Amino acid sequence: MQRAGVQEEVEVDPLGNFENFEQICPESVRGLQKRGIMSLFPVQYRTFQRIWNREDIMVRDLTGSGKTLAFCLPMVEYMRKNRLFHSGKPVAMVLAPTRELALQITKELNALKHNDREYSVLTVYGGVSIDDQTYQLRRGVDFFVGTTGRVKDHIERGNFQFGNLKMCVLDEADQMLNLGFKEDVEKIMGAIKQGGPSELQVCMFSATIPTWVHRIASMFMQQPLAVLDLVSSLKNKTSRTVDHLAINCPYHNRISALADILICYGVGQCIVFTSTK
Repeated sequence: MQRAGVQEEVEVDPLGNFENFEQICPESVRGLQKRGIMSLFPVQYRTFQRIWNREDIMVRDLTGSGKTLAFCLPMVEYMRKNRLFHSGKPVAMVLAPTRELALQITKELNALKHNDREYSVLTVYGGVSIDDQTYQLRRGVDFFVGTTGRVKDHIERGNFQFGNLKMCVLDEADQMLNLGFKEDVEKIMGAIKQGGPSELQVCMFSATIPTWVHRIASMFMQQPLAVLDLVSSLKNKTSRTVDHLAINCPYHNRISALADILICYGVGQCIVFTSTK
């Protein structure tokens, strides 16, 4: 099984070699290689130029395929190349459906720094004080990452300034809208479109693209919409680096069975998905 946030060692695709992407500076390449990332995965090298060229794009790929780095890397390199950091207002916003995903995106953005002070990342989500987040926003941040409800709160309070915003990313857009956040997403994107720059770039990344995701995209993304689907031609709809195993277990034994599984196979970090929070 593949651990969250870790790219397993697989056969290197020559199309993903770093020398094919002159926009990625040598220091960034060295940093990626230290993390064991020796080349870009398909979703990463097939979207890099489009994102770098500031095209609106909707991307569909498997869970565990590397979508987070696919938008974080070109986003950071573009802002770095054009010296857009430390303007006092966010240059990019990333929306995520859950706190855990928002923190994963923040971890990736921080890992791409050349030094600790190069740029700042603020992560906002519910369940914690909004005052501390407001203070950091007013001090100035470069990348703004958050869950839809808390991002909407900041916008309604007037804490977010759109003047320097260059890019907005919706990560796991299908889950975000499927979990009942459609209205929040529409309000956030509507506020950005109304108060932000006209040349705003919007990118969507998702494991599935149902029709209602297309409807949202048609409202807020440039048309005709560029869609990159890396799943449609695959018979296996899950990542090749992830094993799926099923255990037939009586309902009343599920907790003890889960405990046994974690003891036997829970090496490192594990994520347990449940039907409720």
